[in-house]
Amino acid sequence: MNIYERNSNVHNYNTRNSNNPRPPRHKSAYVNKSFLNKGPLLWSSLSIKIKDSKNCKVFMRNIKTHFIEKY
Repeated sequence: MNIYERNSNVHNYNTRNSNNPRPPRHKSAYVNKSFLNKGPLLWSSLSIKIKDSKNCKVFMRNIKTHFIEKY
C-alpha cells in the first residue's frame, strides 16, 4: 500500500531527504493532527541507524533505545 509520496517525486534534485515520505497536504486540522500526517515527520526525524535496521526486531530495539536515551 503506497499512502505517501516520496520527496524524490516532487523534484529531480538528489538531496539527502529524497527517499523520505512526504506528508499529504490537507486543509483540515483534524487530518493535520493524525498519524497520516505525523508519521512521515516522525520517520524523517529518526537517525540513519534506525532507518537502516535489518529487520523489524532490530528496528524495534533501536527505536526503544533511541527514545529511552532521549528521555
